[in-house]
Amino acid sequence: MLMKELKQYRKTLLNKIVSSEKLVQLVLNNYSSNSLHLIKDHIFPYPHIINTITKEGTYITVKISVPKVYNKTYKSLYIWIYIFSHENLVDTNEGLRTDLIAEEIEKVLNGSLDFGLGRLELDTVEDFNTPNSFLGIVMRYVATDFNRV
Repeated sequence: MLMKELKQYRKTLLNKIVSSEKLVQLVLNNYSSNSLHLIKDHIFPYPHIINTITKEGTYITVKISVPKVYNKTYKSLYIWIYIFSHENLVDTNEGLRTDLIAEEIEKVLNGSLDFGLGRLELDTVEDFNTPNSFLGIVMRYVATDFNRV
């Protein structure tokens, strides 16, 4: 059942992201709230390879992993959120676009009861740079769930 659960978590995660009007505006760099075309254009349900993106823009990619299965009862889940924006789009009047997106993602995800047992917890936040003029932030959330064998 693990793969079925991961598929559902990924769907829930993407729905939470695109349901935030503020996140959509920050990703699209405008005030349109049309989120229908974001998935697989600006928001990827997998860890999209940043080096393959050629147009200036802002992007979010996600990764879900199970780093540890404790026993037949519990497992750990990591949810990785990669936020990256072309250096020409990073600065906004409100601050760095990547920081603003991370702040909105934290509002949407931190403490959520939709991923495993208990509340989803923010574990780490780190900056990262890419060789092709994109700057970014990676956020890692941790959850525990039943190991349904």
